[in-house]
Amino acid sequence: MFKVRFSLLIVGILGTNGNLMGDHWKKLKYSHSAFATESRGKIIESNPKEKESFSASWINLENNKERIGLSSKVNPPRSGHISFVVPVSDDVESTREGVYVFGGYAEDMDDSSDHVIRYSTNDLWHWKPSTRTWEEIEAIGKAPRPRLVASCSFLDDRPVLVGGWDPMDVGTGGVILDTISELDLSCMEWKDFEGLTVPGKSGTSRHISVSLPPDRKTNKKRLLIHNHRCTDHVLLLERDQNESPRIRRQLTTGDFPSPRGLHAADLLGDDTVVFFGGAAQNGSMSNEVFILDLDSWKWTRINSRSTGPSERAAPCLCALNNRSLVMFGGAEATSTGLRARGDVWALNISAKDRQCKWDLLLDDQGDNDKKVEEGYAPHPRNAATLDLLEGFSLGEHMKDNVYYLLLHGGWSPFKKTFNDNFVLQLSEN
Repeated sequence: MFKVRFSLLIVGILGTNGNLMGDHWKKLKYSHSAFATESRGKIIESNPKEKESFSASWINLENNKERIGLSSKVNPPRSGHISFVVPVSDDVESTREGVYVFGGYAEDMDDSSDHVIRYSTNDLWHWKPSTRTWEEIEAIGKAPRPRLVASCSFLDDRPVLVGGWDPMDVGTGGVILDTISELDLSCMEWKDFEGLTVPGKSGTSRHISVSLPPDRKTNKKRLLIHNHRCTDHVLLLERDQNESPRIRRQLTTGDFPSPRGLHAADLLGDDTVVFFGGAAQNGSMSNEVFILDLDSWKWTRINSRSTGPSERAAPCLCALNNRSLVMFGGAEATSTGLRARGDVWALNISAKDRQCKWDLLLDDQGDNDKKVEEGYAPHPRNAATLDLLEGFSLGEHMKDNVYYLLLHGGWSPFKKTFNDNFVLQLSEN
């Protein structure tokens, strides 16, 4: 079975008319009238007297060819895409290993008018660590329709694509999707889960999905789905060798999150899912941390022992080990509108007292020496992907006991869509 490490794939993307489209998100607009609050938008400084849990730095792959290097890029630039990692494994051909990107909201130039055009896409790209190249993959089978703000996590040994939004033509509002598809990595073939859709009247988008360990009693493979409809429950997509996949409601108890989308989540250890941030339908944003115990199915709102990141939607969240996660970027609300963030935080969770501690590792400028303007750190953004490069060799200059994560794509609201590639280095102090 794959040991899955993946990034947060829930992002806030504008339709061409400026709205977050979809029946349940029509009220959510990227304008300061919807998101305005005077208490947000502040860069929070870490406590200089308290030792940080990690040291962090960025590598721009396009400026560091002598170290890691990058000889090709994903085109066109995009945001709101999904990503997944096929790790080093005896069960998979070495040619399949690496980071994959699917779909998203592409930004391109119309040659006939020299105007920027934006559209959803369904292309599949593969980043090969051995050659540090991006290559478009021509998968076989029925490709999923174009979409953004979907989710993708592993169910057993296959990445499973859930829901999403296809904006289609300008002014139509598009369609919120309820379909579920999987990618057979042995032959790179897309397959639909025939007759199986996400529960609800109108599909799901801006949700999260998390790959879970097999059920201890039944050994069923499991994938958790959480969207704005999940209040007293989560959705479990399950499969075993003798049954077709099915979705069921798993009831939960405790202090559960208020309805939200554009939030982030990842599996911590084998029995805990960590949730962070997100946006409600009325536009209010959150910086809350919740954990869901997979044995008791009880929610707990985690108190922080330190000042943490601002309220935001569409950040990246990635587990590093059994106690720590890293959070990057997102978009926050200010009195003048949406503001993209480029800060990096470590989130350390104590299993004993169910408290957490935030450490600001890098601010929006990368650090004191390597500035964004000089190309040494990524521009602030949301709707990006961040993936842990576990077990991959990225060159002779790699260090032992250091975490490496690949940042790709994203969007600075109303400014730019990115297709750059950065590696985040994290070493424990």
